[in-house]
Amino acid sequence: MFPGISILAETLALCYNEGYPPNQRGAHPFEKERKETVTIQRLEREEAHRLYFARFREDFVPSELRPWGSILRLMDQGAYSIFASKEAGEILAYATFIQCSGALLLDYFAVDPARRGQGVGTAFFHGLQKLPALGQAPCLYIEAESLESAPTPQERETRRRRIQFYTRCGCVESPWYAYLFGVEYRILLLPLEGSLPGEEQMREQLLSVYNVTVPMHTDGTQEGFRRVCRVYRREGI
Repeated sequence: MFPGISILAETLALCYNEGYPPNQRGAHPFEKERKETVTIQRLEREEAHRLYFARFREDFVPSELRPWGSILRLMDQGAYSIFASKEAGEILAYATFIQCSGALLLDYFAVDPARRGQGVGTAFFHGLQKLPALGQAPCLYIEAESLESAPTPQERETRRRRIQFYTRCGCVESPWYAYLFGVEYRILLLPLEGSLPGEEQMREQLLSVYNVTVPMHTDGTQEGFRRVCRVYRREGI
């Protein structure tokens, strides 16, 4: 379990004008006064199970989907948590995190397709930053599919917009890339508390997370690990 989670009720209330992130509140151009109250909650195993089979399979392609058994094992180890943004009991967005050796990695982040473009994702991301669980780590690591490896101009643009979403939310690009099961990711990080780790420490922390999660999908040997997982500067490919 993440440090500090059990101290609070694990619920955070957010209010925002529809279509605006929290740091841009103001009059809506159409003077739309309606406000929505959203709660962020940590999901327990039963609700996480329902969410996985109802939403994960729709939000992510099979090659990106971590098996439920893998998630369950990590949850049992206290290394995996799932948070959801809710309105009137409905899940608007969700995010999952892996924590290991002081490193915190965003594993999945998704918004209900019907609520995209309404500021839900931005408000949720900002709200997550206020949770005590995230405050225990100096930064949050984020994997974003790299622009350089995009197979088409259209896919490159999709990836560029995704990276821009994170940078608008305060994330910065690190010098590191990760190769995971045939996909190249640019590593971004979100400063949380304290000073940021040095570049080599970033790499060590990422590898500490991958050494916990990746062997579940390989033969368990270091050779098998290296075949599917690397952390590098791009000029070092």
